[in-house]
Amino acid sequence: MWSALNHGGRTVFLEEDEAWIAQIKRRFPMLESHHVTYYSKVKEAANLMEVGKGPECTAVNDPRFSMCQLAMKGLPNEVYEIEWDLIMVDAPTGYHEEAPGRMTAIYTAGMVARNRKDGETDVFVHDVDREVER
Repeated sequence: MWSALNHGGRTVFLEEDEAWIAQIKRRFPMLESHHVTYYSKVKEAANLMEVGKGPECTAVNDPRFSMCQLAMKGLPNEVYEIEWDLIMVDAPTGYHEEAPGRMTAIYTAGMVARNRKDGETDVFVHDVDREVER
């Protein structure tokens, strides 16, 4: 499905579940994926939404060097450097208070998209019926 939807393009998965990565790699060895650890929790969403309004978070810059608490800094360099056509945020799980929240993933996707120099990057967020994603 992934290769059909993005025929001739590059698809990279940033995944929190190492077991899922191993399982999918066995079935689809061409799949490019990287393990990611998310440090925020859904229960921190309200506080992080306020943090996101601060000057260190509203400036458009490279997330790797951002002072914003929402910026994900440990991703592979190509995630920040490639000018993506599309970024879809469907991780981490984010469906209960103790689960990793999507605040940092959504923020970082937005920064990567805004840093594109040639063209536009669309960002899609899955599960927009939930508060954080909305």
